[in-house]
Amino acid sequence: MNEHPLKVAIVYPGDRETRRLATPENNRFAAVFAAFAARSVEAHPAVYHREEIAALREQLLGMDGALVWVNPIEAGHSRAPLDAALRERMAAVGAHSKEEYLLALVEADCAASELERTLAERWDGPFAPLAPDWKEQVRQAAGRLK
Repeated sequence: MNEHPLKVAIVYPGDRETRRLATPENNRFAAVFAAFAARSVEAHPAVYHREEIAALREQLLGMDGALVWVNPIEAGHSRAPLDAALRERMAAVGAHSKEEYLLALVEADCAASELERTLAERWDGPFAPLAPDWKEQVRQAAGRLK
């Protein structure tokens, strides 16, 4: 296993002040941050404000993954700049889909023989469940990376 903990951004909308003052404890996702901490995952607040997209993009590039809670239209504005930053992060590891990205993340953290067990341990928790065919999706993504 990799000796460095996974780093995950929890992305949610807010203004510049919310971004500046954000901590794992002072937002509606405090329980999610605590659940990640219990699993030795470093979770970081990543407040999305369209005028601060450059800072958020840099933050995302330093993360292993992100959970995003931003509506497609927030306060009358599209989240297209956020989507572009997320695609840039995926491209940084050579992934073309979320399954390829997940596979790259896990392969960087464990040996191939541990892949399924590690995925099950990491994602079987208080978070949204993976699709019922997630193992097949990851296998297909692995085939495309070879």
